[in-house]
Amino acid sequence: MPDDNFVTISSKLTNIDERNRLGKIVRNILPKGTGAIIRTEAKWKTQLDMQEDLQNILIKWNKIKDTINKNKIIPNVIYENTDLLDKVITNITPPKINQVITDRKDIYEVYKDTLKVIYQEKFRLTSNIEKQLEISRNRKVWLPSGAYIIIDKTEALIAIDVNSAKYVGKKDAEDTFFKVNKEATIEIARQIRLRNLSGMILIDYINMEEQLHKSEIFKLLKEELKKDRSKTEVLGFTNLNLLEMTRQHLNG
Repeated sequence: MPDDNFVTISSKLTNIDERNRLGKIVRNILPKGTGAIIRTEAKWKTQLDMQEDLQNILIKWNKIKDTINKNKIIPNVIYENTDLLDKVITNITPPKINQVITDRKDIYEVYKDTLKVIYQEKFRLTSNIEKQLEISRNRKVWLPSGAYIIIDKTEALIAIDVNSAKYVGKKDAEDTFFKVNKEATIEIARQIRLRNLSGMILIDYINMEEQLHKSEIFKLLKEELKKDRSKTEVLGFTNLNLLEMTRQHLNG
């Protein structure tokens, strides 16, 4: 709120300590004579998160003022926020994503100034997005080692099968299977986000005999799923050695 001098916090943020923490952060980083509304999404965000968001907002506000000063025709459009990409930028901020890419030069030119402030060199123009999208539609996804995963959707659940294919490790079978399963786990978490898979998900890993290896895979999957904005729950291995998890559908 550029013309006000107070900070207000969403009533949905009920934790007193968190309200005080956020209020202190925002008051410290706001330009003099400027106010702000702290939304629910700010919960548990760091000062760096808040500074990046504020910087992005100030860029937009300065562009609005420039438009007003340059164009004296009244009435006139001074700002539009109906574009899908605008909504994505508003709702997804680092470190939740690693990179922003586009294959359209017009979009790159429009957003490069704003996005480079947030993502720096991680916003780039490319020409192979279609190839990546095609991979996301494939039932089979190859892994760097030569192994692959198969993703099948049914009405009741989603089944993901890990297959070692022609990959053979240098040591025993247990070690080979563990390495493939670790590689598959990272890709599975990525594919779940990319395809927005939801509901009950069963992962059929290559069978591992050692309980320690199962525990490591369980921990790795939970860690990789922390990158997901949607709520997930990893329930563990069933009696049939299937790893069971759930994920809520992410809208928008």
